[in-house]
Amino acid sequence: HDLDAFLAAINEKTKLIYIANPNNPTGNFLTEAEIDGFLAKVRSDIIVVLDEAYTEFTAADERVDSFTLLNKYPNLVVSRSLSKAYGLAGLRIGYAVSNPEIANLFNRVRQPFNVNSLALASAIAVMNDDAFVQKVAENNRQELKRYEAFCQQYGLEYIPSKGNFITIDFKQPAAPIYDALLREGVIVRPIAGYGMPNHLRISVGLPEENDRLFNALVKVLNLK
Repeated sequence: HDLDAFLAAINEKTKLIYIANPNNPTGNFLTEAEIDGFLAKVRSDIIVVLDEAYTEFTAADERVDSFTLLNKYPNLVVSRSLSKAYGLAGLRIGYAVSNPEIANLFNRVRQPFNVNSLALASAIAVMNDDAFVQKVAENNRQELKRYEAFCQQYGLEYIPSKGNFITIDFKQPAAPIYDALLREGVIVRPIAGYGMPNHLRISVGLPEENDRLFNALVKVLNLK
């Protein structure tokens, strides 16, 4: 995110600014100082949503202390997902933290029964399981290094990622590569809709899953 460009684009009609950090699908990351400095310059009547769906994959010493920022900026909303590091993607549950006034507005417009009881029970269980989250994050850290090494070995350009995925630039239309990988039984994500027709976003899985992706890419791209 180009925060200076965000600030320059604000006008009298601006109501909300949305920042994903780490960003999806690129994996880019903004530091706490950058976000703090940005929030200090945004009008107080503009809501800023900080989407931290992938924050558990960042190193503890670089992670943004977003809940502390809430005390400084009442127009800030922090959203978190339990679909990533917590492993509850199929239950579609997460949470937001904001000042009571904004939370009250959310509650007025949300759908009734928008989260089911099984999802709520699962959320409570996983949020108390720090060991599992640490295990997932460590696997991601190690396997992301393998993705970077693979790209470097074969001369593939990639965007350094702070998430649980890596985005590779194939320097050619990526749709045929996506189709070929699909025929190999590997599903990745084309992101031409983001203006990146030469890129694919690839999730970091378990070692054996990543091995299958590596082998499929070598075959599809005829890498030597």
